[in-house]
Amino acid sequence: MQNEQLVSSNIDEMIRIKLASERKTDFSNIDEIDFVKRTDSIEDAAVDNFYANLQKNAGANVQNLEATLAEIRCLFASFLNSEAEAAKIVEALHRDYSVTEFKDLKRISQAEYANVLKKNTNLAEKDVEMVVKSVLASMA
Repeated sequence: MQNEQLVSSNIDEMIRIKLASERKTDFSNIDEIDFVKRTDSIEDAAVDNFYANLQKNAGANVQNLEATLAEIRCLFASFLNSEAEAAKIVEALHRDYSVTEFKDLKRISQAEYANVLKKNTNLAEKDVEMVVKSVLASMA
């Protein structure tokens, strides 16, 4: 419970600092007491509103990520003819290469794709090469 209060307090302080800086509050050449007074002068309603918007936007980002990863999974499923293997590939790409959108797939090298496919599928070497070429061609 104490850790939750500390985290909540820190979030509140960070939001107050953010809002104060957006309001062009000058923090240069002030001592800690003045700093606390200036950030504490930010209305609680403004802090609550900022936090609510932050949570709403974070939820939307998670939904967008899930939708994008589902589309990428469909792409790999079409190459692999296997939803299960496609799910493993996308999970590995997301985890190991921070793939969160289609443009991220372009920065993955041929060797990295081959490595992910070898680790997460039962494809023969020649099939791995064929899938990698197909993926790279679709990203061109």
